[in-house]
Amino acid sequence: MNKYFIMIYMKSDEIINVFDKRFKKVKKYYNKLLEDFEIEEIHGFRLEMKKLRAFIRLINTSIPEEKKIKIGGKIKSFYNTTGNIRNRQLHQQRVSHICDDMLLETPVLDLQLLHKEERMLKKKGGGRAG
Repeated sequence: MNKYFIMIYMKSDEIINVFDKRFKKVKKYYNKLLEDFEIEEIHGFRLEMKKLRAFIRLINTSIPEEKKIKIGGKIKSFYNTTGNIRNRQLHQQRVSHICDDMLLETPVLDLQLLHKEERMLKKKGGGRAG
């Protein structure tokens, strides 16, 4: 379906409802992330942010440049930080699984370094987008 077709037939209250739905989901995951930065919470937050950004891009196609909707820098920075945390978490999992599968000794120092980086990023992200 053409994006312009959607915009023509979507009423402003429908647009507001979609924004509200997306923001509520982002906020739910954001609040959970501030507690513990669990891998699934990070994934959920980033997924909802991507959906929100896609919807904003769609809306912005029919809005003049000076009125375009933008996501703030703090939330973008928090999004990037959560992505870095997630990358480290997934890397740790992959390394552990590969070592287990191939009956290799686990590279303890490497995993400790990844865990240390993850903790620093969590601390950085804890006060990010308030």
